[in-house]
Amino acid sequence: MLKIISGDTDKIGLLYEKYSNLLFGYFFKLTRNRELSEDLVNDVFLKILYSKDSYRGDGIFTVWMFRIAHSIFVDNYNKSKRLNTKEIFSNTTGTIVDPEISHEKEENRKLIHRALLKLKKKEREVIVLSKLNELKYKEVAEILHCTEEAAKTRTFRALKNLKIVLQKIQN
Repeated sequence: MLKIISGDTDKIGLLYEKYSNLLFGYFFKLTRNRELSEDLVNDVFLKILYSKDSYRGDGIFTVWMFRIAHSIFVDNYNKSKRLNTKEIFSNTTGTIVDPEISHEKEENRKLIHRALLKLKKKEREVIVLSKLNELKYKEVAEILHCTEEAAKTRTFRALKNLKIVLQKIQN
């Protein structure tokens, strides 16, 4: 990133190679839409190029990158009426199922996605960041522009609500 800041913008390709799959996973877990996720990944790298001067280099690059990704996702979510809560986690386009995964595990995955669909967008996002992407609370806090304690609390509450929704679905 420091080379990009100094003018070597061709190095964005290296960043893309290293982080595009991670970002794609983040967006795909939120949207369940392959094409939209690919577009959002590209938007992140364009924003990185345009915002390169705002990167100070004193923090973790991936946190800065995910902050941009979060902002792009929220902007897209708010602007796009076609991305409604029923589409999130319900579009299975591009889902790859490992044949070794048992039927029970696949059913549990579907059940969790159905339950996530019923959560608020903010609850869904904090679960995706902290549990599915396995980011530390400090990193989640930086991405969501809140304190580390708030990130922990949001995650705890989101998981509590997810458990309630799962119980309702199973009954």
